[in-house]
Amino acid sequence: MSWKIEISNCIKKEICKIPDKDLMWIFGVIESMKTDPFVGDRQKLKGGENEYRRRIGDWRLFFYMDVYNQIIFITHIRRKSDNTYNKK
Repeated sequence: MSWKIEISNCIKKEICKIPDKDLMWIFGVIESMKTDPFVGDRQKLKGGENEYRRRIGDWRLFFYMDVYNQIIFITHIRRKSDNTYNKK
């Protein structure tokens, strides 16, 4: 079964700041999440019911999962730093 990926509008600004080499790697991971979003370095975030973080090298992919409808909604792509988890 295939999962549907939806990407937040605010990611367009974040994508411009990501080097091309890293961006290709990130999009490869996003593409692989369509077949199995439960593999990889994925961690459920505290305080969020279906909110997760996936580590991709120095980058963090933040997303919500709707398991019932098989939809992954990607909210942020951030480089790991001291304030990575301050997504607002």
